[in-house]
This record gives sequence, C-alpha cells and structure tokens, in this order.
Amino acid sequence: MTFETYAAEWFDRRDFFGNAWKENRRVLKMYILPVIGSLELKDIDEKHIDEIFLNERLVHKQKKFADLVFRILSSIFDELMDRRLILKDPVLHIYDPVILINEKTILEGQVDVALTCRSSFSIVSCMWLKQRHYKPVTYNLYCHFLTHFIHPFIGRKPIGLVDHNNIRRVYTYFNTVTPNETWVGQIHLVMRMVFDYALEMNLIRTDPMLKISDPHLKPCIELDREKKNAVRAVFNKYGIRSSRSVRLSQELFRIMSTNDEYQNRSGIPKDTITFGEVYERWFAYTREGVLAANTARSAASSMRTYILPNIGSKPIQEVSPADLSAIMNVFALMGHDNDYYITSKLRSLFDYAVTKGYVSKNIAADMKSSEGKGAEKYILSDEEIRMFLNICNEADSVYGCLLGFLLCTGLRISEGLAVSFKNLDPELNTLKITNQIHNKRLIEATKTRRGRKIRLSGAAVFFLDKAKGIQQTFAQDPYYCNEYGLIFTAEDGSPLSRSIVIKNIYNISLRMGRPDITPHTLRHTYMTVSSRCGENLDDIQRKVGHRFSSDVITDYMHNSEESIH
Repeated sequence: MTFETYAAEWFDRRDFFGNAWKENRRVLKMYILPVIGSLELKDIDEKHIDEIFLNERLVHKQKKFADLVFRILSSIFDELMDRRLILKDPVLHIYDPVILINEKTILEGQVDVALTCRSSFSIVSCMWLKQRHYKPVTYNLYCHFLTHFIHPFIGRKPIGLVDHNNIRRVYTYFNTVTPNETWVGQIHLVMRMVFDYALEMNLIRTDPMLKISDPHLKPCIELDREKKNAVRAVFNKYGIRSSRSVRLSQELFRIMSTNDEYQNRSGIPKDTITFGEVYERWFAYTREGVLAANTARSAASSMRTYILPNIGSKPIQEVSPADLSAIMNVFALMGHDNDYYITSKLRSLFDYAVTKGYVSKNIAADMKSSEGKGAEKYILSDEEIRMFLNICNEADSVYGCLLGFLLCTGLRISEGLAVSFKNLDPELNTLKITNQIHNKRLIEATKTRRGRKIRLSGAAVFFLDKAKGIQQTFAQDPYYCNEYGLIFTAEDGSPLSRSIVIKNIYNISLRMGRPDITPHTLRHTYMTVSSRCGENLDDIQRKVGHRFSSDVITDYMHNSEESIH
C-alpha cells in the first residue's frame, strides 16, 4: 500500500472540521504527499522524512506549519506501528522539526544566519560549530552532543533567555540516566564554548554558566545501572517531546514500579471503583467549587499525562504508596522540577475518596513536594526595579503600563488584564480585584475565588493614569468597543493577549540581561519588598489573594542583598 492511499483513509477517519480540516488537508497535499505519497509504506525511511522538512517552501514558512506537518506524520506513523504495518517508525528521530531544519540547513548546507539575542540556541550553537572548523572527529562528537543531548531541552529557546535553571535541567537529566559521568563533563564543555561564542558576538550580556560551577549535580532520583539503561532505552524509543509524553510516562512507570502487592486493609468492603472513576468525580466536584479554571486545566493535564495512563484502571483501594512514588519518579525523569501540582492534587483526591468512603486512609497525605534547585526563582534588586519601571515608562504603550502596574501591585497577569474602571476608586486610590481574563473572556472570579480590595501606591496610580490616557486615544477609533470597561486593552478595545504580555516581559528581560525574569518574578519581587518594608504577612497575603500567609512565606518570600541586615 502506498502512503498516499493510507493517508487518504487516515484523513477520512479524523474528525477535522472547519479551518482544521482545510489546514490539515492543505499541509498534507502541499508538503507531505509530493515527497512520500507514491512510496510503499515499508520503503519510507528517515531520509525521506527529513526531505519533507527541508522543503524550501516549508523552511520559509511560519513555525506552526512545520509543527503541523510533524503532528500529522507522527499520528499516521504511530497508527501504522500500532497496526504492525511497518517495523520501524521513521519519524522517531525527530524531537522538534524546527530544530531539525536549523541543524540541517546550517551544518549541512551553505547557509549563514544573522544572529541576534532572539536567535534560538540551536541556531547559535550550529553557527558556532560551523565557524570553528574542527577536525572531523571533534566536529562529529560536538555535533552529537548538541543534536541529541542539548537541543531537545533548550534548542528552541532564544539564546538571550537561556538561564541557569534551563541548564540545570540538562545536567540533572544526564546525571540521572547516564552511567558515563565523563559525558556530563563533555556536555558542560560544549555549552561553555557556545556561551563564550555568544558573548563574543554580543548576543548575551551575562554568561548563565557562571552560576553553575560543577555540572555533576545531584540526580533527580537514584537509579542502579540496570534501570539507567532501561530508562535511556525508553527515551531513545520515544524521544523528548510532548507528542509522546503519555507513552513515555507509561514505559517509565513500568520501570519505576516495584509491584509491592499492596494489600487493602481499610476494613471497607472491597469495591470495584477505579482510580480513574474517582478522579472524574473529584474533578467535577473541585472544578465547581474549589479549583479555579486555570488550576483545573493544569490538574487535568498532569493527571491525564502522568497518573491516569498508569493507575487509572486500577481499583482505588489497591493503589499503593509505591505506585504514587513511581509516578513522582516518572514526573522527575521527564524533566519537571516542581512536583507541587501533582502532590497537592493527589492529596486532595484521596481526601475526597476518604470523605466518600472509597478508602479509609489518605495514602498521599505524607507526600512532600521536592524543591529542586532547577526551580529556583529570583527577585529584582532595587536597581533592577528602577530599570524595569523606566523601561515600562519609556515603552509608552499599554503593555508597558500593565507590566509596571503588575510590579507595583503583585497581581497575577489574569487579574491585571481584568482591571476595570468600575472597580477603581480614584479618590481613595483603591481597587477591587474580583475578576480575571482568560482567553480574552471575563471570568467573574479570581484564581483562588478570593475577591479583595487593595490600596494603590503612587507608582501604581501613575501607570494607571497613563493607561487611561492611552485608552482615550483608542476610543477615538469608530470601531473601538470596550465591552468589559477595562483599563488595559488593545487598540480596538478588546482584552489584551496574555501571550503578548509574556512576550513583552521577555523583551524587557533581554534588555536588562536577566533571562530569568518571568511573570511571577514581578509577584515575587512585590511580596519580598513589601515584607522588607515592614508590612505584616497577613496583609501581604490578603493583597495578593493567597489563602494562607504560609503560602507567601514558603513560595514567594526571598532574601535579597538589600534585605540582609
């Protein structure tokens, strides 16, 4: 059977409709079928797949087109493997199509790329390797380290935004799964040379490698040699990419599971209700009254990737602490530093199961979230605060006003986007926080369901007044429509895009030479500075909308050079 025949059958079975139907059909006809459409399924190999992505028309298209081609090919060949119509998946070697294009066009072609601080790490590293003119043995070794070990983690990230946390993730992974310790040292050498090259080219202002003196960091979990080999084989099989995350977690769970034959001693009559069924009931319950919308989506994503595929069909009374421990190990192996979201949701789910009588004991009650160094967050110093606010002011845009306002109030982005004229009292300089914006829609609740009123500082009022002036300019457009009465809007009056807000933060971080600045850095900075100025922790907790002041202490309070006295 030819690929074109099978692809037509595959497409007919899909539930595409509207724009999705048009886009997938167009991509299939323009980029995939001309290359491999006439080939027999068993004759398609990796070179043919690479040829698809190196199509000149696709190289110069937006990144989303390469991603769409990748998703279609992955889906079709996954199905072919499941049906045993082919013996080897020719798409498995590609973990990211955009990075593959960068590597092939720069290293194997005669292409030179103009580099900036926004150039991806993969482009910069390939240009470095190409221009150094190493001998073949050294060149092939360094190329192997980059394409197989470093690019899958940080290849797409702009070179100016790569920080020491990203690099720690690479080292932690390899210190966990590789039995060859010298390889970690070689990876360290390659990354150090790439960042030295970036400094020479004035692409970065500071070297993130300076914060890591020893690449032999503590592994996320300790594995014996046999398990290391098994884990590495699984990663080689499925790659480090989101499209295979469920299958990857299932394979890793089988390796991590100890099969301790947990015995149910609850005294409750044995029931056949499964963990997955309890999850569905718990999720419906918490989504309605406990979890905010964003948190609910995050919980569902984590559960459906790491937990339900592994223990979802198991009776909840037979789920053991060893099962939960194996899941946490899988979560760490797949490159995640902060397991708070999984541990907290498991505790909540088993609390629910206890109240409903499914089990008598919460076996997740003693689970503690690990605080890995890879998840370290830093605050802005006094000088950096002044620099950040000056950049926001100079931007003279609604995005600059919003970011300056967020730093001066400690609000979440979703809450800042929802600041409205009706909730503002200009005489008392107070603001009610009762709503949030998600996907440009107004939601009548905050993340923690805790409405509050805050008093605005002079700097916060300054950025609000500036945003009001910009709004008056926008309102002169005949097509202007500010449906929700918001202060921070786009030119047509619609809510601002969260993704563009984050992009503006990244642009500021590039100017400041602080790649570790994230949206939550502003929130961390506000709380830490407020505490340093003598504010009561309960008042800070109320202002930022946390349930408990202990959350503020454990998650957000940081020592800085100015606060040590």
